[in-house]
Amino acid sequence: MVSDYYSVPISEIQSLSREGMVVEARAMFCLLNPNTHPAILGNAINRDRTTVIYLLKTYNGYLKNNTEFKKNMKPSNLTSKHQSIMKQNRNHIYIAGKVSGEPYWHAFLKFSAAEKKLKPYGCTINPMRLCKRDWSWMRCMAVCLWVLVFRCNRIYLLHDWRDSKGARIERRVATIFKKRLIEI
Repeated sequence: MVSDYYSVPISEIQSLSREGMVVEARAMFCLLNPNTHPAILGNAINRDRTTVIYLLKTYNGYLKNNTEFKKNMKPSNLTSKHQSIMKQNRNHIYIAGKVSGEPYWHAFLKFSAAEKKLKPYGCTINPMRLCKRDWSWMRCMAVCLWVLVFRCNRIYLLHDWRDSKGARIERRVATIFKKRLIEI
C-alpha cells in the first residue's frame, strides 16, 4: 500500500537509498504498523531495530524540516470551515477511534457524542468532519495525521480504538510527538 501511494517499488524501500521519497515511504510504513515490533519492521525494510526506533523518534524533526512532505500531507480539498480550524492554535483535542468497517452514520454519531463530551475541555478535532466519505483510507490518514501532529496537543481515544488500524497509528504518532492522552 505504501509502495503504491508513494510510487516507490518495494525493492527501493528495502534498498540503502536515502532519497527523500524513499525515506518518507519507509517512515510511513513504520507508522502504519504500530503494533509490530521494531525488529520485524526493520527486517521488512532491510534495517535493524535500532534504525527503526531512531526513525520513529526523529520523525518529528523530519516532518518539521521536510517542506515537500508537509505539502503532500496538507489537505487540499477541505472546506473553508475546516481550513480555518487548521489555521487556529495547536490547543486542540484529537478524537481517535474506529471508523472503517462500521456504518458511516454509526461512526459519525459516536464521534459527535465524544465531541460533545469533550467540549468543556477545549476545542476538539473530529476526523469524521475532516474527511469526505469518498476519500480513500490513505488520504484520510494523511489528513488526520497532519492535523494531529500540527494542530493538536492532546488526544482522546474512544473505547474501540484498539479495533482500528488507523486509531492505533494515531495513538502511536501521538506518543511519538508527546501529545497528552485525555481520559474521561
